Amino acid sequence: MQSKLPETFFSNLPWYADSKRTLLATSFQLLRNLSCFNFPSKLESQGYQQLQKQLHDAFNDLPEILFYQGGELKGLDKEFLFERFMCLEAFQDSGMEEAFITNKTGDFLTVINSSDHLRMRSIDFQGKWDESWRRLLSIEEQLSRTLEFAYNPRFGFLTADPAHCGTGLRIQFYLHLPALIHSNLLEQHLEKFKNEAVSFSGIEGSLINPPGDIIVLQNRYTIGLSEDNMIATVKQISERLILEEEMQRDEIKSSNSQQFKELISRAIGLLLHSMQLEVKEALNLLSLIRLGGDLGWIKNVDKSAIDQALMSTRRAHLSYLNPGNEPIEKRRVSFLHQKLQGIEMEQ
Repeated sequence: MQSKLPETFFSNLPWYADSKRTLLATSFQLLRNLSCFNFPSKLESQGYQQLQKQLHDAFNDLPEILFYQGGELKGLDKEFLFERFMCLEAFQDSGMEEAFITNKTGDFLTVINSSDHLRMRSIDFQGKWDESWRRLLSIEEQLSRTLEFAYNPRFGFLTADPAHCGTGLRIQFYLHLPALIHSNLLEQHLEKFKNEAVSFSGIEGSLINPPGDIIVLQNRYTIGLSEDNMIATVKQISERLILEEEMQRDEIKSSNSQQFKELISRAIGLLLHSMQLEVKEALNLLSLIRLGGDLGWIKNVDKSAIDQALMSTRRAHLSYLNPGNEPIEKRRVSFLHQKLQGIEMEQ
């Protein structure tokens, strides 16, 4: 199955090293609109073409940038980008008026003409969130030399959704919190931050049984605070949750919790012996095996392979990495059997 995306997207999957991290990824997104064009929902066809040309010319001055018209990419390619960049807003059904800009290293994505003219996103999987943020700021600064962004002295950068005006900055920290979730402690810890300028969700939105035990920590407001204050708040709360997760893992390990040993043992059995698996079930089982590896309860476990499987078991990644004619639920199982071959519980 052929894709127009760079080959490096398929050969260099995230999470090759330091797989014990609770902070799986960080993402920074800047929303920008050009002052001389209406918002996308109010643009005519000619306006789309003029806007895309202006943006294409501006991005052309940046190194290693790849530009795709919406119609150039198959739906599966767009879904792959959605998964790769751990997006929360779907764009798989985008049309000809939209476009996509990315780079060969797979850490930058811009969606053109979705709800805003520009949704520029920088993602990091190796704990270097500060470098990721500086990279995004540098790109915006270079673009601002040739593009005039819509800005109001009172409301800041203007966006299609007034709730995103101001900085136009959306911060997302992706935390793996299986110990808190399966100890039924997550809700009480999140309650501590109800008065903070943050919100929480799963990667599919709901906090109820979040896929992969992954919790997304986000800034709630984009106006009234500086970018540095927003980032500092999200970072501080992420560090507190990571500490709570680590303390709960220590408690589970020191008490030799039979409840968690049973959960992890069942996860191994289901992943190794199931005939087919839906993606959400696979992510939840992989999460428990990742926890078991971190606790030292699983033998012959390649932690980086498990982490990569968290990304690769999703539909678009799996369709390219393990193609075939069988239903995808069966191909998911055969893919995971290969990745997890030889793992077993420590006695």
